Amino acid sequence: MARKPSRGDASLTCCGRCPGSKGAARPSRACLRLAGLAFSALLLIAGCVERRLTIRSDPPGALVIMSGGKLGSDADEHELGFTPVSTNFVYHGTRKITLIKDGYETLTVDERLNARWWDFFPLEFVTENLIPGRIKDHRERHYRLMPQPPMTATEPLLRRAEGFRAQQEAGTPF
Repeated sequence: MARKPSRGDASLTCCGRCPGSKGAARPSRACLRLAGLAFSALLLIAGCVERRLTIRSDPPGALVIMSGGKLGSDADEHELGFTPVSTNFVYHGTRKITLIKDGYETLTVDERLNARWWDFFPLEFVTENLIPGRIKDHRERHYRLMPQPPMTATEPLLRRAEGFRAQQEAGTPF
């Protein structure tokens, strides 16, 4: 036995009329406003810029410490990990990047991350909020670490020190 549709059925349109009824040819103003509001909300959440910095080193495996990420302060210094390592960033500007690896000289550089052409006001508002999809701003930096010079032989240095000590005790000037 076929059931007669009632007012609470899910087959009703947003304007409150059955799809098969004769008077529901146009959506109501409330439906149009609701659709416009939903579309506007989708536009506002649609835009997204992904900013990512990847740091590589030769040789790989160096510890990376970075500071200057928030408003250019050195107070927010933190370890990112071992190369190759990636991190997201929000603000452009200068970062102090330090790479540390045993057997190699510690390298500290001030790396400038400039804004792209589309990342200036008012275009920034459009790319961040209105363009649907994701805009990717991926940057890669590569650093070469220099081997640490070999330590000087300690034996000749100790012999010279002993000689100076003996001269001092004997009262002989250097």
